[in-house]
Amino acid sequence: MRLIRFADLTVQPWKNGGGATREVAAAKDTDQAPGFAWRLSIATVDRDGPFSFFPGVDRTLVLLEGGGLSLHIEGRADPIALLPGDQWSFPGETRVDGRVTAGATLDFNVMTARGVAAHTVRRLGAGRHELAAAPGMTLALLSLGAGAVEVGGGRQALGRYDCLIVGPGSVVVEGAILVVEIGPSQGPLTRR
Repeated sequence: MRLIRFADLTVQPWKNGGGATREVAAAKDTDQAPGFAWRLSIATVDRDGPFSFFPGVDRTLVLLEGGGLSLHIEGRADPIALLPGDQWSFPGETRVDGRVTAGATLDFNVMTARGVAAHTVRRLGAGRHELAAAPGMTLALLSLGAGAVEVGGGRQALGRYDCLIVGPGSVVVEGAILVVEIGPSQGPLTRR
């Protein structure tokens, strides 16, 4: 298990230079075109503009906080409106223009290189959650508020947006969390 504190993350520019992000964790893979097998990040969106273009990557965006985000997708007549807690999955080569609807937002992004890895994202409400990662799988658990983790007989506090990366094995987490399951690719994600 690896614990990554939100407060320790470094702010860096987006791939397209239009905003800022904090890389939470990644499985680097220089043999793959995007340079990673999977990547997790938390981005601040404080102005309207295009999303970075990631061909061959499947993405899921979860709006963590803010007044809302309107996503205008090439070829789609109606925009997708996201409020905190909402998520949307899409291919990284989709042309998306984001528009903030009421001030800056904070977004959690999950990306997997298509044909290499695949992911799912689900939210678990406040409570005690025992989770296990099967062989070949990685779990990423993003704390949505104050919580705690129990592993190997010890207990450690979790702050808002702290992240646990769990390989094969189990862990007990208390609090509301986002659960990201990452495993071998089984085809592209369906657009939602």
